Amino acid sequence: MTADRQALEFGKKGGERCIHIDCDGDWEVAVCPNWVKAERLGDSLMIRCLDEVRIQSEIQDTLFIQADTIKRGILLVRNGVATFVRFSPTRVHFPQAGGSQEVNIITDGDKLNISYDEGLDVSLTDNTLSISTDANNSTWQRTKMIYVQTDYVKESLTITQDGWAQHQQRPIRKIVQVEPCAECGGAGRLLYEIQVETGEKVYHKCEACNGTGRKGN
Repeated sequence: MTADRQALEFGKKGGERCIHIDCDGDWEVAVCPNWVKAERLGDSLMIRCLDEVRIQSEIQDTLFIQADTIKRGILLVRNGVATFVRFSPTRVHFPQAGGSQEVNIITDGDKLNISYDEGLDVSLTDNTLSISTDANNSTWQRTKMIYVQTDYVKESLTITQDGWAQHQQRPIRKIVQVEPCAECGGAGRLLYEIQVETGEKVYHKCEACNGTGRKGN
């Protein structure tokens, strides 16, 4: 009887893990720690941390499975403090005019504390940061920071915003209805003469449209 994992680690929030058991006989859970629930699902063992069990520091226990006289132990480790904080997206950029955006916080911690630089309006709801900022009236791009901490883990999120130097208005495309010149038919030139010896055609610029081919130019 063998398991594809000899040890399982859980974060502060707990969660569940599934491992495969290879056995040529019938097996069952023999000993289960009181902070997890374990059950057999076919050839797999599902282990779930109990939400009502809260711990302040790391805890280690061994879960045993048994088939006849064969017994195997699986080490279970649960962290009492958060181990990571991540942001999605990882960077936030605002245009010069400002606006609002949302960022998701991914962590195994359960209590989040936020702090942020002046010039930002930030709120936290269900691990989602709502970030707002007014227009940046300075010339250059500015950078602000948001800090999120849970237990001993602290991470920062960078907020950038364009200034007037980066702010460029889109050019306005003016569409003008034009008509071809009546003299040259829009060609912008008129046939002047044909050389008798060579047959070469000689043109000159249409004086009515000044060579543009358009009426009124």
